[in-house]
Amino acid sequence: MQPPVFTRQLLHPRYWLAWFGMAIWFLIAQLPYSVQSPLHHLLIPLLRKNKKRIHQAKTNLALCFPELTDAKREVLLEEALHCIQLP
Repeated sequence: MQPPVFTRQLLHPRYWLAWFGMAIWFLIAQLPYSVQSPLHHLLIPLLRKNKKRIHQAKTNLALCFPELTDAKREVLLEEALHCIQLP
C-alpha cells in the first residue's frame, strides 16, 4: 500500500472548511487537559443539532434497554451526552 500523496487539489476552496476544522482540532489538542476538559460543555449543543446521531442513539437505547420507559431512556441519553469528554 502506498502512502497518501498531497496534491494541489486538496487546496481547493471546497476543502477549506475541513482544513479549518483540522487546524482548530490541532490547536485544542495543544491546550492543557485542565483547559480541554470544560470545553466539552460547549460542544454539547453542537451534538444536539445532529439529528441523525441523536436518532441513532435513541434507537440503540431502545434496543438495548426495552424494559425502560421512554423517559428513563431520555435520561440515559442526557447522561451520555454530558459524559463526552475530549481526549
